[in-house]
Amino acid sequence: MTLSAGEAPYACGMDEGAEAITVNFGRAMPLFPLGGVTLLPQAVAPLHIFEPRYVQMTTRALDSDGLIVMAVLDRTGWDPEGLGDPPIRPAVCVGRIAQHHLLPDGRFNILLQGVCRARVVEHVPADGETLFRQGVLEPAEVEVDADEALETARVELHEMFTREPMAGLCAAESVAGALESADAPTQALLELITMSVVSDEDVRYALLEEGRADARAGILLAELRRLKTVLDRARPQRELHLDVPRGVWLN
Repeated sequence: MTLSAGEAPYACGMDEGAEAITVNFGRAMPLFPLGGVTLLPQAVAPLHIFEPRYVQMTTRALDSDGLIVMAVLDRTGWDPEGLGDPPIRPAVCVGRIAQHHLLPDGRFNILLQGVCRARVVEHVPADGETLFRQGVLEPAEVEVDADEALETARVELHEMFTREPMAGLCAAESVAGALESADAPTQALLELITMSVVSDEDVRYALLEEGRADARAGILLAELRRLKTVLDRARPQRELHLDVPRGVWLN
């Protein structure tokens, strides 16, 4: 399903069997830009909110629908000595405040849960009353028949995370267990694996930007195959140094 910004509201299902969350794409939504991809649908990001503009943003979100849009700064061609906020990249993730804690000095600790992908189609700058940037969005998810491709990807992912060298990763056991659970939708697992294992910000952004689930599975598998190759090449050196005392580095 693809809706324009004026065709609101839009129901985003965060998980199979979960209650859909309505996102009103017909109005401007608060933008919280950070340096890299911090949130994908299904994932949860712990955030410490301390800047006055984002304290105001969080307060207003809590007083309305609880939605905050996580954006990614675009530092290409931006002059850090110049005036104004740095530009943001178009692909964003709409998040919902799942938990919040107001600190005595007015700051917030929040847990933001990803709801759905979107694109910024119009920017609304801060003004004297609203201290934070906003954006008018359009949904970016593309519905395709991807069941067969996702099932094939799931089988390969399970094989990866139950064999060396990938089985040695910190997240491998939990990832493999989730892949074995029939109750865990493959699309959701792709997002969680990305946030747990993928560190390359360009790959993360490509996965945020891609609206097709089958294409995201292909991007993720390609990155994990690359990671597996790196770990395979590093394993002989790691095994050679098994007897080296902790804290000692060899060149």
